[in-house]
Amino acid sequence: MHIFKLPIGDWSDDGHGKCDYYTVESNMSVEEVREIHFKIEEKTGVDIHKICNKYEQDHIPADSNLITMLKEEGKLEKMNVSGYDGDVDGHYTNSRSLALIWVYLLQKTEPELKLKLLKEPEMLSFYGFDKQGRHISFVGYGTL
Repeated sequence: MHIFKLPIGDWSDDGHGKCDYYTVESNMSVEEVREIHFKIEEKTGVDIHKICNKYEQDHIPADSNLITMLKEEGKLEKMNVSGYDGDVDGHYTNSRSLALIWVYLLQKTEPELKLKLLKEPEMLSFYGFDKQGRHISFVGYGTL
């Protein structure tokens, strides 16, 4: 098995600098999965690079190929994509939903590919104080 990170957002930090990372377990190497990624649009008709690619765009248009595909396959709810309660005709999404969608599109492009989003490990540091009144402060604060 192979493990790699799936970044959702500005991973290069050349824009707003916000990015969530999801750890993925795969039966194929990251290089093989990259090659599959480049075939997504050709195989599915969905250009993943155009989904929520504008600053603060948190919805997928209701008439998009992706929404149609997810509805037809009964996967819209599983992807945690919900109807939008605003002025936009679309479906609200978040970074985890987009990670699930990316995994879905990769696997739809290559049925032999098996991907699983892993639960992120617990962080050593924590907010507040423990029962003995202890706290883990910032380590390396000045280095970033």
